[in-house]
Amino acid sequence: MAWSLTTEISHSFLAALGDSSRRPADPQPSQPSPIHVDGPGPAEEGTRGTFRLAGQLTAVRMSLQVSPVDGVDADAVDFIADVAALSVGNSDRHPLGTASGAVTIGQPISLELAGPPLPPGMHRLEAAVAIYGRHHQLDDRPLGRHRILGGLVHIADPAAALNAAR
Repeated sequence: MAWSLTTEISHSFLAALGDSSRRPADPQPSQPSPIHVDGPGPAEEGTRGTFRLAGQLTAVRMSLQVSPVDGVDADAVDFIADVAALSVGNSDRHPLGTASGAVTIGQPISLELAGPPLPPGMHRLEAAVAIYGRHHQLDDRPLGRHRILGGLVHIADPAAALNAAR
């Protein structure tokens, strides 16, 4: 009796999964983003930018380039880039600044932002970039969006740094 119940459950389970010949086709890969970003990273080169003391302003650098966008017949697009630092180990997000303007299709531009000091700890820089048609309105839908995780920044507590130096 147990065998027939198990068989019945197995057949019911397999029926619930459905016939593999009736499964939907795998989703097609989405188009690659026309937004290409190098960074964001500390604006200072080397370890000086990666390790900072609490209380120091946060300087971030990144480059942005936009490839041709399907359906857009223009030589430039508007962009908005929001940059933040994400605390490693918890979900704290610290906004650092926003850059906006126009970027010529195919031409990279360099962006530098200065933001408020970050609290002690390890933080990953992040940029969220959206592009729009030239001279867009606030309610226009973006032509594309891209979120980029950048470099790590370690913020040392000044008191801890003094104790370590002793």
